[in-house]
Amino acid sequence: MKKNLLTGIYAITPDNLKKEELYKKVHKLLKNGVRIIQYRDKLRSVKDKLIISKQLKTICQSFDSLLIINDDIHIAKKINAHGVHLGQKDISCNEARNILGSDPIIGISCQNNLELALRAQHEGADYVAFGSIFKTSTKKDVVYCSLEDLKDFVKKIEISSVAIGGINLSSFHEVKRSGVDMIAMSSGLFLQKEIPELELFIERDN
Repeated sequence: MKKNLLTGIYAITPDNLKKEELYKKVHKLLKNGVRIIQYRDKLRSVKDKLIISKQLKTICQSFDSLLIINDDIHIAKKINAHGVHLGQKDISCNEARNILGSDPIIGISCQNNLELALRAQHEGADYVAFGSIFKTSTKKDVVYCSLEDLKDFVKKIEISSVAIGGINLSSFHEVKRSGVDMIAMSSGLFLQKEIPELELFIERDN
């Protein structure tokens, strides 16, 4: 399932954008070279999330890009999303794989815990996420992962990795030097007045 696209900027949608604005900004990000969108929405109803996720999938497909659904494996399955991102309190990677099948991408949040990442790798996850790297307003009860730990962790896992939490374009290259495969950003992309030009941040070799 296009797992070669698991690199570069990993854009995560914020909760507070109106539908049309969200679609417009996702379209602009994909047009600027982003290849991974995670639909994360903690506020809307399941019905609304289903409508939005279908539209986002259509937009992503038009750019040959990935749509990952945060937490909700049932929506991911219903719209045949490219993958799902799961936290430690969600269903296990094994359960998700049984529901989704072998093809879709499964990512697992591992905070600052290498043991969790190695377990996810063993269970067949396609990528693991570490963070929060910096202070973030997106989540409460944040667990932090230092850049030093991140650099150590990515050397010890064989699957793709993503750094998440409080990262923006100003700190992008600092985080990238850790060796992580993907760098997640939300407000640093979506909550700007204009979607920034991303030529200096997009990898062109895939």
